[in-house]
Amino acid sequence: MIDKNEIRQIVEQNLDGNDYFIVDITVGADEKITVYIDKFNGNITLDDCEKLHNKIYPKLEELYDNFDLTVSSPGLTSGLKVWQQYYKHKGQEIEILQTDGKTVRGKILEADENQVKIQTKNQTLTIPYDQIKKAKLVIKF
Repeated sequence: MIDKNEIRQIVEQNLDGNDYFIVDITVGADEKITVYIDKFNGNITLDDCEKLHNKIYPKLEELYDNFDLTVSSPGLTSGLKVWQQYYKHKGQEIEILQTDGKTVRGKILEADENQVKIQTKNQTLTIPYDQIKKAKLVIKF
């Protein structure tokens, strides 16, 4: 059985520098491992994904016999999952569905490991991540 924590440890040991971070790791029933990464400065490129894939694949082969590995960016339309994504997108507009069912929309002012601070039309709100059910960037064309 594939252990997500083991994969996380391998990925963390092989990320280049402090600019990169893990967004998510999924393991499907069919032994398909997907590692989603991002970086603070700029966007993830195909080259970034290929480099990480080539670094971690041999290490995973030592542990698991049969698996499929994909390394990807989380994508523009996927929700925010880790605090680093909130931090990366400071200054951008976000829509948050809170655990109490309320939806708020505003600009990200600050973000740390515990909470995000946003400016709505009427007020500044500080929302702990454990009170966020879903969050996504508001994409404007």
